[in-house]
Amino acid sequence: MINEEEMLQNCSVSNLFGSITTLTNDLNNANHSKLTNKMLLGKKAIEFKIWLKSEEANTVFENADLCKWSLEEMSLKVFSVKQSQLNRMIKASKNEDKLGQFLTVCNEEEAEGKNVGRSIDNFNKFCKGLLETNEEEVNATIPTIFTLSFKRKTLDENAERNISLRIDESLEVITKNDIEEIKLALAFLNQRLEQYNPFVEFNTSDENSPIATEAFTNLS
Repeated sequence: MINEEEMLQNCSVSNLFGSITTLTNDLNNANHSKLTNKMLLGKKAIEFKIWLKSEEANTVFENADLCKWSLEEMSLKVFSVKQSQLNRMIKASKNEDKLGQFLTVCNEEEAEGKNVGRSIDNFNKFCKGLLETNEEEVNATIPTIFTLSFKRKTLDENAERNISLRIDESLEVITKNDIEEIKLALAFLNQRLEQYNPFVEFNTSDENSPIATEAFTNLS
């Protein structure tokens, strides 16, 4: 790898290689800084919670003619997250010394082709694994929130391939198909949806019904 890097640095694409390396480093730094910033927010949250319980805070709210915030209100108004998420940030901030170890394992997992999420939740799971089993555990799969699968060849024997995609929790689209193929799948879906009235209950025993459910009454 060292020889390859030296070669690229000394040939005509050295500038291009340098710019790619910079972008890659920026991406890694972005992943690192995003997690680090959340941990820093967790530390600030501890300080803010302590202040919120103080007499000074009582005086400040009274002088402003305001009701004192609950912890949930503090989370939303000050940190723009729900209290449950802020609690996870606080939990992560208490294990700051394990961050470097976590990122190293993430990089190793990615080198194996796994889809690693450098999230607060994964970091907390990692720390819990170290505490309970002394093993480094990283959840290498980011949860999926949307899937689309179209067996195109079933309808058209001349179709080149089937179409599928998924979107994970970080809103990244994962697919081997191109945009035009995905549009074909969506067009097919739209065509089928247009064939029924969402305010009519369908008899699914009817072979012409596009709805494959036992009961369907309304779709918002």
